[in-house]
Amino acid sequence: MAGAKYFVTPDFSTLFNGEVWQRAMIQIFYSLGVGFGSLIAFASYGKQDDNFVGNAVTVSLINSGTSIFAGFVVFPILGYLALEISEVNPCVRSDNIGDLNIIGLTGPSLAFIAFPIAISRMPLAYVWAILFFALLLCLGIDSEFAMVESVMTVLKDRNSTRAAMKYPTW
Repeated sequence: MAGAKYFVTPDFSTLFNGEVWQRAMIQIFYSLGVGFGSLIAFASYGKQDDNFVGNAVTVSLINSGTSIFAGFVVFPILGYLALEISEVNPCVRSDNIGDLNIIGLTGPSLAFIAFPIAISRMPLAYVWAILFFALLLCLGIDSEFAMVESVMTVLKDRNSTRAAMKYPTW
């Protein structure tokens, strides 16, 4: 519960830290696909009379909902790890997952340190470990498909524009 409590309890002192806002903007920018152009590329295949504003709001809400759900998955695991580590390390309090920073559990290391530790405590750990790393593999491949699609869309549109300029339809 310490992890879930840490997740839902805001720390208002960080609102004045510009680095927090910068990281938040970068996260949203790239999680929506705007950073590489995949969201724009996918939107270019829509019908001209489609509700683009509604689609953008829907995608943004689904993305934010997924992030909130992921937070309720990640932070209880961190709370469990803080509880477990506090039994052997007096510098880590079981009720404060912020203390996990001193052992390096921040950023991308969460996926490769914290989750395998948590998965190793589950029944049928090997099955869950295989599923977890298969999920990471599929996530990476899916992200690459979106990036390739955005590049291919630009190339396709470039060739379409050249063909239209070469052979005018008037």
